[in-house]
Amino acid sequence: MKKEHFLTLDGLRGLAAFGVLLFHRRWLVPGGHFLDHAYLAVDFFFGLSGFVIAYAYGARLRDRSISFLGFLAVRVIRLYPLLILAGALAATASALDGHTGVSVLIADICAMLALPTLIPVDIGGSFT
Repeated sequence: MKKEHFLTLDGLRGLAAFGVLLFHRRWLVPGGHFLDHAYLAVDFFFGLSGFVIAYAYGARLRDRSISFLGFLAVRVIRLYPLLILAGALAATASALDGHTGVSVLIADICAMLALPTLIPVDIGGSFT
């Protein structure tokens, strides 16, 4: 059975992600009040993503044609390469901006591994 592809939901997830990107760059707009509530798009994005993942894997998890560990492996293989690339780019940008402290390095490594940063990190607010 071929699964249906939800093109509209992909478009909505893309718009939500773009809204969050613009929210993080609102300081570029004079006055800085551009898309002030776009952070709410994160919740919308995760809700839509949860639906898509449940639709894609729910039946296989239910009938045990894929184990929970198999599901986790598929998700890690899909997500971690991009997380590592994004973390490496962030670490490079952070170093080029002069932030070379140990706490920043630890935060960059945690970002590349999609782990929470357990220590305070002060980069001087230049990336707000």
